[in-house]
Amino acid sequence: MEDPREFRWRFPNVSGRMLCKDGGLKKLDLRAVQCVELPAALREVDLRWLPRHASIWWYAPTDIEASEDILEDELPEGKLLGLRLGVCVEEGGFRSPTFLAPTGSDRSELKMQVRWFPVGNALCPREGGCSLYLIVEADMEHASMAITFELRAGRLRRVLHHDFALCPQWGSADFGDLAAELGGQASDGVWLQVTLLEVPAAFRLCRSPDPCELTWRIENWSGKQGFGPAAYVSEQLGLEGCPSMKLLVGFCPSPDSTDLVEPRPPSCRPLALQPLALFVGAAPGTACRFSLQAGTRRCIFYHTFSFLEAFAGRRIFLSAAQDAVVEGDALEVILKLLGDSPAGQEEKEVDTLPAV
Repeated sequence: MEDPREFRWRFPNVSGRMLCKDGGLKKLDLRAVQCVELPAALREVDLRWLPRHASIWWYAPTDIEASEDILEDELPEGKLLGLRLGVCVEEGGFRSPTFLAPTGSDRSELKMQVRWFPVGNALCPREGGCSLYLIVEADMEHASMAITFELRAGRLRRVLHHDFALCPQWGSADFGDLAAELGGQASDGVWLQVTLLEVPAAFRLCRSPDPCELTWRIENWSGKQGFGPAAYVSEQLGLEGCPSMKLLVGFCPSPDSTDLVEPRPPSCRPLALQPLALFVGAAPGTACRFSLQAGTRRCIFYHTFSFLEAFAGRRIFLSAAQDAVVEGDALEVILKLLGDSPAGQEEKEVDTLPAV
């Protein structure tokens, strides 16, 4: 086929466990399968024998006419409320079938589910916006369960990076304007998709002899170019004097939007030639002076962080992301904490972003 994404594997309406009974999928050569469509009637399906980067799809409702008082067995097909994995029940939320996702050559189990709020949850500030999250039942025996993944709702898309050992749910409360995406026309459903891009995620913190300085390596750069526009947030950096600091790196930032990266299909322009955004985040009330460096550019900032200005830096730090690429198929950014008071050498203008 010209576009393999147009092919979807339709599972029969049977128990997900039955799909691998007596060999099942194990006897098929599924390397060509790019997309798998899951019927909403399934409660759980084992996808561990599918290709690593196969996308998982299902048709989800866009209305919220479902009551928490109705038993799950009595719900119409597709109207499955979010009642699993210890996440608080929220009105207007749906859950996907639970799926066991492929994690590597050992075919170990990674239980996942998607939470869908077609009219947004309590944290969504956008009228007509939607919220979409991935939930992972983390194995707490592992110190890290960092994953890079893509979520889609119709043509809206976001590439995310998160360590699910720290928090079982991650996504976007303001995923995008679903009302505008549907063109104002009534629709009873929308296609949702999740794709695991990196398991484990290819990011690494490199400590310096200076306890106030470190380097964040965004590894697998050649692979990440294929992921398209994205904004990646690091874990807490643990720097001496400000342990709550995080780094936020955005590829292909939107200059005229409150979003750092628009939830739209990627541009045809190569990611390496797109601008690179670079920000530092810290706990509200933190005031500090710091430097950011990517490629040959180094800037010094002073900022007092708040909930509405939780990240400070530059939306266009470099005009081309490839200028920060180093040997070893990685992109590097360097952060150094310089103190808690200004010294008169800081950049006069600072771009800020709210908490995410």
